[in-house]
Amino acid sequence: MKIWKGLISTEVHLKRFFKQVLFTVLLFSVYLNSQVFTETDKAIFDRNIKYAFDKGFQKLDVSLLPGKTGRLFTGTEYLAFALEVTDSEELVVNLSGLDCYTLVENAVVFTRLLKQKDSSFSSYLNNLQFIRYRGGEISGYTSRLHYTSDWIYDNINKGVVKDISQSLGGEKLNFNLSFMSKNPSKYKHLKNNPSNVAKMKEIEKEISARDYFYIPKSEISKKEKYIEEGDIIAIVTNIEGLDISHIGIAVIESGETRFLHAPMPDTKVQITRSSLSKYVNAIKSNKGIIVLRVM
Repeated sequence: MKIWKGLISTEVHLKRFFKQVLFTVLLFSVYLNSQVFTETDKAIFDRNIKYAFDKGFQKLDVSLLPGKTGRLFTGTEYLAFALEVTDSEELVVNLSGLDCYTLVENAVVFTRLLKQKDSSFSSYLNNLQFIRYRGGEISGYTSRLHYTSDWIYDNINKGVVKDISQSLGGEKLNFNLSFMSKNPSKYKHLKNNPSNVAKMKEIEKEISARDYFYIPKSEISKKEKYIEEGDIIAIVTNIEGLDISHIGIAVIESGETRFLHAPMPDTKVQITRSSLSKYVNAIKSNKGIIVLRVM
């Protein structure tokens, strides 16, 4: 009788245990879907990665792939502050709305998946975290690579991209960054958070001590023939306290080097009708470009 009661008690505890496990799994799943990605995002990923593999993109030279994968998002609505949707720093995915940074980011991640011959969503998330965060590790808001020049530096060190600006005849460049720390009200996780602002000041100082190279806007037309399909183009700005004002991907259309990008609110991901050099030269605040090639 005692043995029987013991078995019944064990069964009850096991049922409670498995119910708790199931509840935890379901809660975690809802958290992922509501805080990090939606089923729509996953559907877009599945559709685009399947198309890329079906079309044999994985057989192409890796440097060409950002142009190919970036084109998959043509027509996607521009969405500002797409990553600022959580109270704590989480790996946020939004594929139904992109800004210039997340467009390039996703083109690079899809390129890495094709190179790895891996179409799984879990690998997408791993690669996304790897390129978005300093050293690939999430450790609070300031671990995200907010300044594009910092993203460039970190992803060169991780072997994701190489900077070819100097080899194209680029000139030495140093940034004097302060925009984020001086304008905390513009950023959800800096506003009313002095510790993040203080850390951002330190990061700005570190970036400003580094040497970069860029091609001045007056020289871009001479260098366009050396810029290849899939090269990442970061536009250097003369706005005080900032480094890069815009980023996109070089694509070749009708024999001309053009710019695939997410321009601004109320627009969609598109390719410029004019050449890259004409686009950059048309905006007074643009100073020149940094050219990166995916490895």
